[in-house]
Amino acid sequence: MFQSQPGFAGVLFGAQPGNRVVITFWDDSRAIEALDTSESYQATVAAIEARGFLRGQSSVEVFEVQAAMLDCKRLALPDGRTGDKAKRRQKSR
Repeated sequence: MFQSQPGFAGVLFGAQPGNRVVITFWDDSRAIEALDTSESYQATVAAIEARGFLRGQSSVEVFEVQAAMLDCKRLALPDGRTGDKAKRRQKSR
């Protein structure tokens, strides 16, 4: 869904027991503000909340990226495993 939004630059999903985080990257503040009126975004959020993926109070915070360095090959593997999980699996063989 994010990919269909104008100005979308990327997304990271993170989780730990009891917590979830979604970090999105956008071209500019206008792209971020456009989410408030995006029907597909609102429908996606409603569907996620209805399935119980998001629990408790949610919040949205906007930060300006000051610097970044990501090794995309290590962050996500084609089968959906993260580099960290893949390393643990390799060690257990």
